Amino acid sequence: MDWKDVILAEMKKREVIEYLKENGLLKKSRKRSIVDVRCYAAKYMKMNNISFTDIGLSFGQHHTTIMHLLKRYENAKTQFDFVDHCKDIIGRFPIQTEQEYIKSTIQRNKSILVTLSDSQYEQLQDFRVENIIYTNEEAIKRLITNNNK
Repeated sequence: MDWKDVILAEMKKREVIEYLKENGLLKKSRKRSIVDVRCYAAKYMKMNNISFTDIGLSFGQHHTTIMHLLKRYENAKTQFDFVDHCKDIIGRFPIQTEQEYIKSTIQRNKSILVTLSDSQYEQLQDFRVENIIYTNEEAIKRLITNNNK
């Protein structure tokens, strides 16, 4: 993760915290409607590469509480009540799927890929989707190595 990603993640974290403060959702409460929104906010922040500790500090909670919120999110995300409680925050801060995230990362870093032809770039996109763990540089090296064989 380079410095641009760190700054972008910090800006997103601040936007989410500001939203939660404006709507009174950081108060200590066990109301399901409030907890559901905090679950979604924690998942959104985690998807933007913010650590459990940073999320916990922002929420005024311990990092293990945030881990529990994310487990709760996985169980609750398909329930109608959850979606109903979170419709405002979902509209404002949509969570990308893994493939959408990878494609947006590739688009953002397309300047690195200028030297590749269009067909190589398409192959790289397919390669990145199949091999999520590789960074763009690693994926480019592997693609070029595979094409040279």
